[in-house]
Amino acid sequence: MRISEVRRPSPFDLGYPFERILVPLDGSAAAEKAFSLLRSLSPKHAMRVVLAKVVEPQPNEAAVEYLRHAAAALGSQGIDARSVVRVGPVSRQLLEAASEEGTSLIVMSTHGGQTAEDQPLGTVAEELFESTAVPVLAIPSHAGAENPRRLRTMLLPVDPRDSSEPAARVAAEFAVTFGIDIVVLLALVPRERTGRGEAEEQVDAEEHFGQLAKIFERKGIVTVQRVRAGDSVPEILGASREHRADLLAMGYRRRPSDESGRRLAGVLKESDLPVLAVPIGKPAEA
Repeated sequence: MRISEVRRPSPFDLGYPFERILVPLDGSAAAEKAFSLLRSLSPKHAMRVVLAKVVEPQPNEAAVEYLRHAAAALGSQGIDARSVVRVGPVSRQLLEAASEEGTSLIVMSTHGGQTAEDQPLGTVAEELFESTAVPVLAIPSHAGAENPRRLRTMLLPVDPRDSSEPAARVAAEFAVTFGIDIVVLLALVPRERTGRGEAEEQVDAEEHFGQLAKIFERKGIVTVQRVRAGDSVPEILGASREHRADLLAMGYRRRPSDESGRRLAGVLKESDLPVLAVPIGKPAEA
């Protein structure tokens, strides 16, 4: 499903740092994993949270009461939260809520209560990823709901063959806003080379690193730079373990056939770390 007619401001027009966050809920424990992540973010930033539940065909007292309790629970932990109930197709209503509420980040589980965990993404998450202009902080379905951990280290996979600057700029704003100390820039190069030597690949990666590192260093964030060759998802997962990353940031293009989208889905299926997914280019059209 693609939703092209919903008004979509560019995330860069919404105003960073990340001041207002939309959290979709469906009443399931999977969706409520977002609460732990919100608690880990809140000490560093006075954010406003909008809890959204979509119902069909009409609002009911149970939905309103559920969101009221959820907002009160977050409020008791010092998080400014309010709630909205909307009626209609879930993905469309969430996109409209994000636009109307002026949110600059969506925090959500990749699976709600109705999706099998062996799928890379739940139906709602997949539709939002295809259509949103707002970055999504996605929580893999198999991630634990443990006590909040401080986010210290972010891993940002980059492709020297493609522009990584838009994702890097959003990642840098996120890092500043929520107190990330170190960003690991991971260049992914193909193992099978066609006429290019390893030295050339290394030079390209280093040039790409230099441009991206300036984005972070201007904001006082330390960068570590690594190059890995091979299947991208295993290399990303391996680097995240090696550097003890607390969070991944990944840019992706919304075309279904694009490698960046497949890579993002693969990471979300295999990793238990939250992923800041940054949409690049125009949203999918109907």
